[in-house]
Amino acid sequence: MRERGSSSRRWPGRKIVPDRRPPAVLLLSSRTTLPTLGAGLARNGIRLQRVEAVVPSPVPPANIARQLERFGPFDTVAVTSKAAVEAFVRPWLRDVGVRPASVEFWAVGNETERALRTAGVARVRRANGEGAEPVRRALAGRRRRIVLPRSDRAGPRFGRELAAHGHAVLDLRVYRIRPGPRLDADAQRSARAARVVVAASPSAISHFRRMVGPGTFRHLIRSARWVVLGPRTAKAARGHGLREVGVAPSASVQRFTPYLLGVLAHATD
Repeated sequence: MRERGSSSRRWPGRKIVPDRRPPAVLLLSSRTTLPTLGAGLARNGIRLQRVEAVVPSPVPPANIARQLERFGPFDTVAVTSKAAVEAFVRPWLRDVGVRPASVEFWAVGNETERALRTAGVARVRRANGEGAEPVRRALAGRRRRIVLPRSDRAGPRFGRELAAHGHAVLDLRVYRIRPGPRLDADAQRSARAARVVVAASPSAISHFRRMVGPGTFRHLIRSARWVVLGPRTAKAARGHGLREVGVAPSASVQRFTPYLLGVLAHATD
């Protein structure tokens, strides 16, 4: 794209002077997704508006306890989200007291790994690569008894793939996904000014569309660049009418922030 002589564009690692309209970046996510992103953008002169489009609601502990009792002893827990750490891992660790050394914890993503360590899991295993597929490959080999805590919207595919490879799997729904409240007029005006929209999940997009209504959503499809976390979210975005969607190379804030600054630099041309 041609640069204008008076352009205020800067590339990652240097300060970006955004458009005067706040905010420059709109993040559609849960409250705990990418918690340090705002600080990283602020150091580059970029403001972030987070829309809490995804609100986790824990399943009653008694329901989870009954399913665990029926499943019996397990040796592996595969965790795909920070919300699953809060809804399942923390309460389980509290109930059992000391974590049994025979239980392995596998994390999908940097954010989940960090949440597990913060919750008190000293040894967390990670597979090379992003998403659940590298974890499935890493668990190939000996048969395991795996607990897979997830949301009601995540779907059973990961658990079915693990079971197809001979593992005994408890596909455990530990929290439900609820949409946030509808945005008021001021929040909608602020959202409409975004140059880049970041969507953390398919649910975040669908919930946000309901929270703002068709007018604001269509405006942002036309006026903003969209960035998503993961191929599933990219597929969902295209289903909502987005033709061009950037897929972030990683959900790690350290890698995601420079990528986002590069997208934003182009968006300000």
